[in-house]
Amino acid sequence: MSKVSYPRRKVFFAFFFCPLMLGLIVGVVKFVALLVHLASNARLMGEVRGTELVLMPIAAPLIAQVVFLLPFLGFAALIALKKIHRTTRNCVVISLTGGLGYVVDVVVCRHCRARG
Repeated sequence: MSKVSYPRRKVFFAFFFCPLMLGLIVGVVKFVALLVHLASNARLMGEVRGTELVLMPIAAPLIAQVVFLLPFLGFAALIALKKIHRTTRNCVVISLTGGLGYVVDVVVCRHCRARG
């Protein structure tokens, strides 16, 4: 009977690139919302440049990845090194800790911006 090794690299990259995928979704949603807003308000047509509109789905994922680089780097390394397997309990714990990491990151960023 052969042992199957734990796919650490796949798990690490899956959790590390979570902000990239979220940024892609947010970028597309903002792109469509801005298009609808511009189409409904004809006076604003000259205010938005075409490059801003086209680059939004590309720039949003990159900005999200940069903003959440350190928290998700630690989170992905922790998950990959502890060899966590897929169970209901582990899925709930990972979801809650990922959400807590997001909240901590947002609070720390607001605190730093308020002070600086």
